[in-house]
Amino acid sequence: MKKIALYLSGVHDIKGGGGAERFFADFFSIYNSWPLKKFEIYFFLDKSTLSALQNVTKLIDNENVIVLKNYSNRFKRQLENIDLLRNLKKYKIDIFHCANFGRHDYNRLNYLTSKTKVKTILNIVDCQIPYVLEDQNDIRFEDYHERYVSMPCQIKFDGIFSWYKKFLLYIGEKNLYDWNPLMKNINSRFANVKKFSPSDLKEKTIVFASRMHFQKKPDWFLQAVKILKENNPELIKDWKFLFLGDGDLSKEMEMFIKSNGLSNIVERTHSADLSEIYPNTSCYVSTQDFENFPSLSMMEAMACANAVIARNVGQTNLMLKNKVNGFFLEEDSPFGLAIVIKKYIELNDNARKSMQRESLKMVQEVHTPSEFINQIEEFWVNLF
Repeated sequence: MKKIALYLSGVHDIKGGGGAERFFADFFSIYNSWPLKKFEIYFFLDKSTLSALQNVTKLIDNENVIVLKNYSNRFKRQLENIDLLRNLKKYKIDIFHCANFGRHDYNRLNYLTSKTKVKTILNIVDCQIPYVLEDQNDIRFEDYHERYVSMPCQIKFDGIFSWYKKFLLYIGEKNLYDWNPLMKNINSRFANVKKFSPSDLKEKTIVFASRMHFQKKPDWFLQAVKILKENNPELIKDWKFLFLGDGDLSKEMEMFIKSNGLSNIVERTHSADLSEIYPNTSCYVSTQDFENFPSLSMMEAMACANAVIARNVGQTNLMLKNKVNGFFLEEDSPFGLAIVIKKYIELNDNARKSMQRESLKMVQEVHTPSEFINQIEEFWVNLF
């Protein structure tokens, strides 16, 4: 049985996010106890990353968890490389799967590829990469180009593993990686939803839960509620709108709520545990740019039988089936959002319940650990 090192480092605090980090910790724990697994898997991480994951109750069981050493003296690079090589040999690692590549990982990975025959994988968890690389005026362009073009071209990963089809298409169009790595675009993702289950009594509540960041477009949700209040006050009088999340735009959004008289219908709240919120809500709204697949928050809401309203961006259609478990915006604007929220509210109880059931079915039957494991194992097998 070949051996995998799932590698993650440089993480310090994920209490307010860390969807990719949480996902790989869950995957590691599930895969270790998978009855028909084809590989033996270890989690290679540094002390800060282990601490950050354990602070959100991940990796409490330390079996097959390998803590790499970090140094702060002038021999830092050499000592960390020696420590990595020692652990690779000790556990007879065949594949080094880098779960989230950063600049701080470059020296370890470059050393690994120059000194061993271990297969290396670059795992892409940022859907924005091609959008940033296409715009040299984007302030992130230089950083992204170095991290996702220059450094990989020096490391020459054996495989590129990504949820994002657009990223892999961009690689092909621009011929970014000329050494022909094995590339895999997958269409499955699962969430650890053990504590997420629907309430028997759903409330007339629509929820927006996201970081208050320009890419997430939280203002669209508030503008849509404002439009509904002005144009359809009777329709929404029995409905409540939850607005959750923190970030750069928090104060601006709170001012919008107050200045537009929305305080009586928009509940601005905070919760570190959405499993206490989603079971009672009826519909989850996402207005973010670029991509809703794979959204951890959306999957958790769906696991609690929430219908979904979202913009038709990226591969969101892998999560949302229009008019089946929710609605896509037909007009990509706050007004378009107001239209589909109105459409959802106007459904009868049976139609809303049907959409809610279809969301739950999606995470129970389509986006499951078994489907993801099948796809990632196929990728690992094909590296050889």
